[in-house]
Amino acid sequence: MFHFEKKDIFRFKVLGMLSLILFFVILFIFGVRYYFSQSIVNNWESISTEKKKEIHAECLNIFYNYQNQTSQFSYQLLMNKKLISAVTSYNTRKSFDALYEIENQGEYSVEFYNSRLELYIYSGRQIYPDILELKKALSGERYSIVKETGIYTNIVVLDPVKNENGTVEGVLVVSRILDVNSGVQSAFFNRSGIKKEIYDRFHLDVQFEFNPPANTSAVLDSSSGELSLLQLKGINGAIIGKMFIPALDQSSYLLSVIQKFDNIIGFIVFVLNSVLLYWLLLAAGKADSYFVKISLVAVGLILSRYLWLYMNFPGEFFILFGSDIFSPVHYASGIGFGMAKSLGELSVTAVIFTLISVFILVNVLKLYKSESKPQNAYTAAAITLASVIVSIVVMNYYGTIVQSLIFDSSVKFIDKSDLFSLNQPEMIVVSIIILFLSVSLVMILLACSIITARHLNPFIGFNKFIRKNSVLLFFGALLLVNLLISLFPDQFIESSLKLNLRLVIIALAAIFSIYIQRQLALTRDYRFINMINLSLILLVCAVFIPAVLLNKITSLENKYLEKSAKDISQQSSDKIAFLISATVDDIGEDTSIEADINDKNKSGKLAFNIWSKSKFFDEDLNSAVFVLDTGKKVISDFNINPAELLSDSILSFTLNSAKNKTSGKNQTAVLETEPDDEEPETMDVNAVMNTMLADEGEIFQNPDMKFYTALIPIGKSDLKNSRFNKTIGYVVIGAGYDAKNFLTQTNLGIFRSFARDNILNKLTSTPVISEFSESDLVGSSNKDISKSLLKSLDAFRESVKDKVDKSALRYDEFENQIYKSFYVLSENRSAGNISSPKIYVVSVKVNDFSLSTFFFFRYLLFLVLIYLVFLSLYIIYKGFSYLLDTESVRFINFGFREKLFASFLLASVIPIVILAIYTRAFVNDKNEYFYKNQLISDLRIVDQYVRSRILLDAAKHEIDKKHSREGHTGFTNLFDRGFSETDKNFNFYVKNKLAATTSEQLYKSDLLDSRLSGNALYNLAILKKDYFSENQQIGDFTFIVGYKPIYDNFNNLTGIISTQTVFKQSEINQELTESLVYILGPYFAAVILLIFIVNFLSYRISNPILRLQKATEQLSLGNIDVQVRSSSKDEIGELVNSFNRMIRELKRSRAELQKAEREGAWRDIARQVAHEIKNPLTPMKLAMQHLFYAYTHGSNDFKSIIQTTNKLIIDQIETLNRIATEFSNFAKLPSRNYELLNMNEILDDVVRLMDSKGNIKLKLDPSLDKEFVLGDKDEVKRALINIIKNAVQAIDEVESAGSKGAVNIEGVRMNGYYSVKIKDNGVGMDDDTQQKLFEPYFSTKSSGMGLGLVITKKILDDMKAVINVQSSRSAGTEVVINFKISDKTAAVKFLVHDTKGRYR
Repeated sequence: MFHFEKKDIFRFKVLGMLSLILFFVILFIFGVRYYFSQSIVNNWESISTEKKKEIHAECLNIFYNYQNQTSQFSYQLLMNKKLISAVTSYNTRKSFDALYEIENQGEYSVEFYNSRLELYIYSGRQIYPDILELKKALSGERYSIVKETGIYTNIVVLDPVKNENGTVEGVLVVSRILDVNSGVQSAFFNRSGIKKEIYDRFHLDVQFEFNPPANTSAVLDSSSGELSLLQLKGINGAIIGKMFIPALDQSSYLLSVIQKFDNIIGFIVFVLNSVLLYWLLLAAGKADSYFVKISLVAVGLILSRYLWLYMNFPGEFFILFGSDIFSPVHYASGIGFGMAKSLGELSVTAVIFTLISVFILVNVLKLYKSESKPQNAYTAAAITLASVIVSIVVMNYYGTIVQSLIFDSSVKFIDKSDLFSLNQPEMIVVSIIILFLSVSLVMILLACSIITARHLNPFIGFNKFIRKNSVLLFFGALLLVNLLISLFPDQFIESSLKLNLRLVIIALAAIFSIYIQRQLALTRDYRFINMINLSLILLVCAVFIPAVLLNKITSLENKYLEKSAKDISQQSSDKIAFLISATVDDIGEDTSIEADINDKNKSGKLAFNIWSKSKFFDEDLNSAVFVLDTGKKVISDFNINPAELLSDSILSFTLNSAKNKTSGKNQTAVLETEPDDEEPETMDVNAVMNTMLADEGEIFQNPDMKFYTALIPIGKSDLKNSRFNKTIGYVVIGAGYDAKNFLTQTNLGIFRSFARDNILNKLTSTPVISEFSESDLVGSSNKDISKSLLKSLDAFRESVKDKVDKSALRYDEFENQIYKSFYVLSENRSAGNISSPKIYVVSVKVNDFSLSTFFFFRYLLFLVLIYLVFLSLYIIYKGFSYLLDTESVRFINFGFREKLFASFLLASVIPIVILAIYTRAFVNDKNEYFYKNQLISDLRIVDQYVRSRILLDAAKHEIDKKHSREGHTGFTNLFDRGFSETDKNFNFYVKNKLAATTSEQLYKSDLLDSRLSGNALYNLAILKKDYFSENQQIGDFTFIVGYKPIYDNFNNLTGIISTQTVFKQSEINQELTESLVYILGPYFAAVILLIFIVNFLSYRISNPILRLQKATEQLSLGNIDVQVRSSSKDEIGELVNSFNRMIRELKRSRAELQKAEREGAWRDIARQVAHEIKNPLTPMKLAMQHLFYAYTHGSNDFKSIIQTTNKLIIDQIETLNRIATEFSNFAKLPSRNYELLNMNEILDDVVRLMDSKGNIKLKLDPSLDKEFVLGDKDEVKRALINIIKNAVQAIDEVESAGSKGAVNIEGVRMNGYYSVKIKDNGVGMDDDTQQKLFEPYFSTKSSGMGLGLVITKKILDDMKAVINVQSSRSAGTEVVINFKISDKTAAVKFLVHDTKGRYR
């Protein structure tokens, strides 16, 4: 089963030693871990003290780094002579010029105040310094403080600004965000800040308290309970805050230490596992059976995968670096017993299965090239059936995993605002997973088709086309089985892929398989892993992956529509009550509200902070929060949608309901939505609040306006349960429950999209929500579309009249657009009474073609990006290979065809890529220009409106010009409700303060700064520009802001209006992405088409070249009966014709040469024979002359002379006979009888024949008894006898000198050869003798003819065997003969040809 050579055994020993070392290292680390664990337990007090000091020092260092960086930037500004000179000389323009010339001030806010403490110039967000803080700096003191304003915590440095004489001329205030204190941190901001930094380093949730009382102790470190208190000092040494650090927990610390050791152990186990996998690959490479090879590698990789799961590798390492890709937050599934428990785990699994599929395919291709035949037709049929079943199972599992990725993940697949999903990295991971799984699917289908074709080939000789494309038989069977499966109902056989998708995959795989089979027939040493095949695989995936994904996504849309419609139609009283109740509980437990309500820096944004931390932040409901002081005055409010949820109505209804409850009236009585002007003055607020305090909050319902409210008193937390309890303020919460209150409006999308990924984001387009009562439209997110649905209501009612399920899916048309709508008939119940039934409809646009085109092009761009990454890696590899001279180590074959393919591809693609890049830049510029013009157009319209309103209000209220220029409180209602209902945002600034806005929620949430941008003030008020635009950010969210100045009739600057794309930025990004996709997509589709064309052209050009190469290889092996066919009439065709003419000329020249060589050889032989015969004839002649002389002269010893002459003549005749025999053996044409030879048996026979003295030792490998060599048995024996005879003669000379001679013969396997080693310790040969060893007539023996080794060499050459001789005078001679071990099937084929006379 396995055939190991000596070097393989050596490798296994090395790997075994390495594995053993790693195993002992793991045991050692376990021991060290146990030692450290016990040491921590036994010495916890000292360890905790030391670790505590280290953590405290690091936490302080982190804070002081923020402070020092801010201080250094402030100092940098003070050292800027140009800036300080302009500021102290009060040159506003030069001051702004110098300020904006300074680089790297993006994260800092800067404010300059003059000596009167008036704001002079600034950049960045407002810092809100107190007048006392400014006076302190004006007195010459440099110091730092921490300011908590709204959701931001800032480190602030205040510096006195001095002129050249050292006189203080003003104050410089520089701030930097230290932390973000809001629930929107995870939505808008990339979780940065000091708390996050400390948590990432020590996993501790620290708390801060800034602006401590003046009598705070200056103790640096004290402990209170489980919290350690560290006092924070400013740059002047004063205490500016406190840091509370949780105490170090022994179990948590011990667990973290053990986790570090476990990570090290996990990595070493991974290394050990890799070593064992390498060992397994080596063993698999030596296996005779391809099935054994594939099984070993597949089982090894799958077991390794489960071992990694058990060790939680590599998930722990990603978690250490802060990545959540291995956490189930984005995706989790039970597929594969944990293999898909997260996106990270599934990605590792996908890579593993891709490697397995590649290994299977590569070995199947080798098996196909081995030309071995199956035993019978039943085996072929069984393998075909098994291949079809495996393919169906793999396709079904592929569809299941893709469906699970869409069903069970939080990934938004249809995101048109991001081209490459850079803002959604988990989407990139999902795309890569699907790509690897798709590649695996294609590989498995290809392997199944090739293995089936290999076993069916012997039975399909009836048709030439089928024989060349026998893979089609497999795909035909696969297609037939899939068609049969589609006939069964889903409850019997359910497939995760629709039939049309399966047919597309089968068709693409069939085309690719035909191409591979053609390449296998054309190329002798075909390598599957090359750049062309990689390109074609990605091309195949690019066709069917978007179709599969889009089919899965759109198939779920009906379910999402149904769920959305039913959720909206359900009575939401319980849900609203639960949300408000939960929020009431949260507010009651939040002690920070008590502190913030009295902090003027925080109270203004307190309502938004409460909302962002409440349950409403995660819900798609209109909601509002109001914070009241004890005198009923609103000190902070936040309304997510004031156009639908009226703030005045909520406050009026809540206070009146509380008053009515207190006075014993019906708490659900409906009051007017507008408050009575006198009512707030006569209401007994204290009685109302005391009642609410006793009940800890009360929920009220307004059925007419469809909202719920709650009133929560805020009291002193330390006096809450005592009789001294004191109310310091109140919180009012309101929430709407109507269908139209779902956040589908464009101007609210910014809050919804960043809140959470809800079910509406699963839809392929923005849904339209409609609510009907009888035949009237009572609520809609798009009235035009909803009105078009009125005509379908009767048909819907009729269709569900007799059904239990009062819902249905329908298709409607509006302005030539098809909408898919889900209708739900709901009978609303209130207080036990049934009201008029309502119909709720959720509709989405059916844009199959545009969506499919967008999705296909977008995924195509992703695959092109992946392809470029692979190509770049390959180029880097080739570059390093060239630099390091390691071209012999290749993992990708890059032959002539690949070079031709790459050349054509680069020549055609580069111009397209350049054009695409230029087009992209052009589209970006054009879109930017368009939106800026749109902003300008909007601002011009608003400019006219604001001008008219200002003049009208001035005339109506007789406001003088000064008041209209300086005061801005009268502009609060400048924009009426019509502006608020649009999807655009407009703002009006007087001087640099916000006076009016259409989207107050953005400013009340502190997401946007209510102060005019310093850059805008500089460009409009100082540089007198008519328009200015800039990019601004809310955390990581970027949008465009446009500004325009407004002048009165006297050309005085009255104010500045601005508009933002903050509500439309998502749509802008979506339009830009769509433009880029629709522009770049066709470009890259052209690239894909070019890949087809280039591949075809390279095939057409390289195919004759490859045929020529194959014919040349045959020619080099001596086969001159080759012909290359070519129908081409171009230069390549001429080259093929020239090659064929050359072959014909070679045949003719060879025949003539053979004739001339035969004639010359016979002449040489004749001369040599004549010479050799003449030598014995001369003594015979002399002997006969001597005998005749003795006879004629009557010699007395005539008898002895006759005897001597007789002996001499007989000896010479024997010599002549020997000469004739040797020349006959050398010259005669062999008539060979080729057969499969057992070399062990032949060697044993030859040794028995030659070992007459017992000095020949034979050692054979028993495993070679089943290996055979193709040759003529008699000739092989003759060759071996000649060599062994020479060895025996060599040791005879040694033994004659008194030494012991020996001949050692060994038969072993070596790299697919049967190697015969014949070594003696005879006299040996010098180098000159070795060079002439196989020359005819050369011999070192006086009795030899010099033809024995020549004959031996000729026999071995004809067998394609290789003989090597190494000898020296002192060490003897070693002869190594390598016989090619023959494949039985190939040998049978050769013998069949031999019987036809091909090799006679």
